[in-house]
Amino acid sequence: MKIGRNLIFLALAALVILLFTGCPPAQDKTAGDDNGGNGSSINDDQGTAATDDQGSATTGDDEGEGADEDTEGEDADEEGDVEGTDDTEDEIASNTPTPEQTAYMAAYKGAGAALVGSSTCMMCHSDKKPGEEPTHVKVLEGNEAGPYYGKACEKCHGPGGNHNGDKAGILNPTKMPQENAIVLCTQCHATKGKFDVTSFRASTHFRMGNSCVTCHSAHLPNASFLKDAVPNNVCATCHADKIAGLADGSHGVANGVCKDCHNPHE
Repeated sequence: MKIGRNLIFLALAALVILLFTGCPPAQDKTAGDDNGGNGSSINDDQGTAATDDQGSATTGDDEGEGADEDTEGEDADEEGDVEGTDDTEDEIASNTPTPEQTAYMAAYKGAGAALVGSSTCMMCHSDKKPGEEPTHVKVLEGNEAGPYYGKACEKCHGPGGNHNGDKAGILNPTKMPQENAIVLCTQCHATKGKFDVTSFRASTHFRMGNSCVTCHSAHLPNASFLKDAVPNNVCATCHADKIAGLADGSHGVANGVCKDCHNPHE
């Protein structure tokens, strides 16, 4: 009996030893799994973090580049706006009334005054030669059916009721802003011969600030009411070098007339 019990005990001991020495401990496997799990987690975390960081960096770079491009675009737009404004200002500046012209119109107090008639004007301004052909006064006074018959001076200078020696009570077209002078003249001369006000507004002379009264005077009895009966002398006021070229033939035809080649109204 005792021997049998010992044999059973030995068999059981051997079985236990076999079990423990033949199979890896469960703890080691679990630890490996844990480590593997941790490793996977770390790798996953690192990969995710790296991807996120790279994505963020890329996004940041893209956004930075986009912002730079936007800024450059805005700068370019601003530069374009400034350049465009400069060009526009250069063109408008020549047509903007001078301070003297603005002050002149602000001081004018003849609006709404009574018409006094040309005979009243002639009491002081007989030098304007109203009786000579073809002055504006002569033309207007020759139309008995016209609204300004007997009041021709006031057609261009405004009503004289507040004048009576006060210069602020009458208009002088040569002192008016360009636009005022053009409107005044084109109430009768919107189209006249080679002149058309629409074409004139697109001309170089207009852009340079000139108006009708730059070259013309309603009081001088010559065919074109020019400030000088010799057309080239009027042009020489601004274009003396070109007129000199006409004299020696270096500019166009020798002794030619400017208006034969040029239309000053276009």
